[in-house]
Amino acid sequence: MSKKLINEDIKNMKYLFGYKPGRVISEQDIDYTTDAYLDVEMDEERRPERLVKHIDTGKIVGTHKYGRGFTPNRHGEELGFEYHPSSIPNKTKFGGTEVGDFDYEDEDFDFKMPPYDDEDTLFEQEEPETDRYMFFSNLQQIHRQTGILLEKDPEMISQILENGHDWAQDHIATAKESIDQVFDFLMNEENDESNDLNMIMNEDLEFEEKETTESILEKHNLLDKTNLAKDNMVMFTNQSSEVIQKFLEILPELSEIQMFSIVNCESADFSDVDICDLPELAFINLLGTENNLEEQGYECVKQEEETPYFFYLE
Repeated sequence: MSKKLINEDIKNMKYLFGYKPGRVISEQDIDYTTDAYLDVEMDEERRPERLVKHIDTGKIVGTHKYGRGFTPNRHGEELGFEYHPSSIPNKTKFGGTEVGDFDYEDEDFDFKMPPYDDEDTLFEQEEPETDRYMFFSNLQQIHRQTGILLEKDPEMISQILENGHDWAQDHIATAKESIDQVFDFLMNEENDESNDLNMIMNEDLEFEEKETTESILEKHNLLDKTNLAKDNMVMFTNQSSEVIQKFLEILPELSEIQMFSIVNCESADFSDVDICDLPELAFINLLGTENNLEEQGYECVKQEEETPYFFYLE
């Protein structure tokens, strides 16, 4: 494209600004044949006073007019919005004109200036810190509005409601039911998480307080009968058949026992004892004690040939 055509296109672009179709240039309000139109301020029709709405609630919070800035209404002041000479507050948008109050999105008018200097005001331009911004924003608004209503004179509000406005009381009842549901749900979820945490803590506590071979023997009043009860090894010597039988009966509880010796005791009856169910048990010593271990036919038990009183488990 030639330089001449480019210059002509750029020159013709000025007709896009306020140009009224169907009229020749001489009938336009502004003389577009000169550059003087750039210094002419737009009139009331092209720069109307526009309504400003709160993004979250959709309610009018003030007005904005080119050259005059943003002016909050009573609702806007309650939200903390203040006058600004150029831009509208953060979390607001342009709605329409006061004539008809139509909604539209207009990039030529829908502008915002850089953030205000005071970072603590509601004009901050920061992005929401959470995807659930609307949830917390609505919750804050409910808190604020209910606080305002509760500060009003109850008698005055009652008189208003009595004047044919039962619908307001119905709406409050419906809102309460909805909030009750959300409240109960979140509180139950929080309690469930707390219960889960308590269960985990209890499991850890149980793990820390897990019974040992020594504690099990002591629980059954056998620890003082042993000659050795340490590191999952137990030894009885010169004990009666009753003591040894009681020990054999509690063997299923001694899941971590690795070796036990019954030396020079009266007898040891293995008739109702399943030795193979003890996962850690590796050796049994029955020196000088009458027993029936071989007669049980345990597949997991092997006898030493040189020391027939000594057994090991595979």
